[in-house]
Amino acid sequence: MNAPDPASLRRQYDADGVVKIPGLLGPAWIERLRSAVELARAELSALPDAAARPDPRYPTADFSTAPGRFTLRWLWRDSDDVRRFFTDSGVAPVVAALLGAKRLQYWFDLTFFHDPGAGGAGSPWHHDIAAFPCKGEQIPSLWIALTEVDSTMSPLRCIRGSHRCGVMYRPPVYVPQDQALPGGYAPLPDVEAALARGEMEAISWEFAPGDALLIHPSTLHGAPPNASERPRIAFTTRWAGDDVRWAPDAFSMKVPGVDLGTVPRGERPAGPFFPYVD
Repeated sequence: MNAPDPASLRRQYDADGVVKIPGLLGPAWIERLRSAVELARAELSALPDAAARPDPRYPTADFSTAPGRFTLRWLWRDSDDVRRFFTDSGVAPVVAALLGAKRLQYWFDLTFFHDPGAGGAGSPWHHDIAAFPCKGEQIPSLWIALTEVDSTMSPLRCIRGSHRCGVMYRPPVYVPQDQALPGGYAPLPDVEAALARGEMEAISWEFAPGDALLIHPSTLHGAPPNASERPRIAFTTRWAGDDVRWAPDAFSMKVPGVDLGTVPRGERPAGPFFPYVD
């Protein structure tokens, strides 16, 4: 694993709301994770219908499909390889250093398979914080390429500096789009129009397997469909640092095994589903 010049990476993360970390994972971990997520996809995809879930091999993992895309969540609770990534891969100290966090928890993994073909689904513009039941500055996403990603392979695009917008935007999935906006929320702007007018700046990258992005929870990002003939796989993990506090609202995603209403509001999440990395 290679994490060049942490101080420089942290300055860029603070300024842009996202930073690329070249070569964060080495070949052994890339192969280990890719094998784990591809096996889970194959076995879950073989289920006859949604009513068959949960699969006894993956009692907690969840998945969803869209044209050209398969999304797999919560695999760490079922897969020893994914669980050991959080504890043994060496990425946790890098995340903590870039956040300035004294203690770090993990809680969520999310794998995106963007399949070949221009007709597939990409990822709509969004930021993650609106869907999280806990809030804070130190609750980033660590996005890791498990395959090569070039400009044709559903490259992730981030809006530079959008983490400083000061508002949250309705999640594009999970909630009815006509649901009233709670306080602190604003309608999602037309990002493509703002980009065309020069009011926003999108930044994107090409990746070798093992390259990573650390993405601030309020940074707007999205991805076009995979227009190549090759699969694109990205493994994303969510972490919680010192300032993270429980604050669910109408748009908060569900956390398997956790009743959102019983966790004390304003406190740092705790328990077996938010383990510390020590």
